[in-house]
Amino acid sequence: MHRDPRHTAAGAARHSGVALLLLLIISAAVAGLAAAYLATTSVRMAASNNYAAAIDLAYAAESGVHHGLCLLAENPSLLSGSNTTPLGPYAGRTGGPTYTISSLSIGNNQYRLTGAGVLGTSKRTCAAVARLDNTFVQTLVSLGPHMYWRLGDANGIYAAEQMVNYGGVYAGSVLLGQTGALTGDAGASVKFDGSRTRVVIAHDPSMAVAQGSYVLWYYDNSPFNNEALLSKEAQGRGTGGFLSIGAENGQIHVNLKSASADNKISITGLSNDAWTLLTVTFGPAGLKLYVNGQLAGTNAYTGGMTNNSEPLVLAASQSSRDAADLPYLPYGFYSAGLTNFFSGRLEEVAFFNRALSATEVSRLYAARRAMARVLQWQT
Repeated sequence: MHRDPRHTAAGAARHSGVALLLLLIISAAVAGLAAAYLATTSVRMAASNNYAAAIDLAYAAESGVHHGLCLLAENPSLLSGSNTTPLGPYAGRTGGPTYTISSLSIGNNQYRLTGAGVLGTSKRTCAAVARLDNTFVQTLVSLGPHMYWRLGDANGIYAAEQMVNYGGVYAGSVLLGQTGALTGDAGASVKFDGSRTRVVIAHDPSMAVAQGSYVLWYYDNSPFNNEALLSKEAQGRGTGGFLSIGAENGQIHVNLKSASADNKISITGLSNDAWTLLTVTFGPAGLKLYVNGQLAGTNAYTGGMTNNSEPLVLAASQSSRDAADLPYLPYGFYSAGLTNFFSGRLEEVAFFNRALSATEVSRLYAARRAMARVLQWQT
């Protein structure tokens, strides 16, 4: 049987057309699926990028709060004015968001810190209420001082003493309630003008010890003068045990006299116009001077102050005072024989009837820095 060639060609053409049509349909379907996939992927990528950007902004805002906590603990004045003019912007990674910091004091050593993360036109904020806590006073008291004059009195002529109620007298035109050394502490300091202003504390027999320590914070306004910070002495040497601590142009001088010799420590290189913590210890382990928690100088002299019955004077020297003036001095108003008056601020003066250890002195200085504690996060 023979087929008509025309019929065979027509059938082949039809089959070819169907195959082509199927191919076109399949191609179109694949293209549509691919387009849908690409569109879905683009949406997912866009959503992922937006999510990542949101995370970056939130992280930047929180970074602003944490940065603010560090500045607050260092010194609240570093954040001064930031409530109206935020600090920053600060950058993190290249191309990432920046952040700013603002702070508002809300009383009782509490602050509201706000960090704002910014990326292009997008912005995210985070806030926290924090409180400054300072543990210097608690740390000092825990070491067991025999007497402790904070010198943070708000008014009057009486310099209150915290341990045994053995106060002193402010003499001259002292300025009370001045800014002190300790951030996050409600206490203050007293400012002396270098012209007969001082604190006088009468001698008590419990001060006549074979070993002991004196601690004080000072801020020197006239660093080029030879000024007395603490003096428990009189003219000459007496029977020994006379102690003096003075400051001069970035130097500290300590002298614990015996009946026959001066026993001195002198150091240099201190910063002027800055709060400095001094600790002087004496006794069987020798005479030692610590500056800002670190041992700065020593003297092998092992004597104490058992023969010392002189008043304790802050911000003036008694090295030229005749012992006959003693009956008048405890009342603070008689200044004959007093010299080397101090111009600056003092606070946190303590007397221990034992020699503090190097570890205790270091721990005390470390407690000067306030801690910024978060009371509440506000995101």
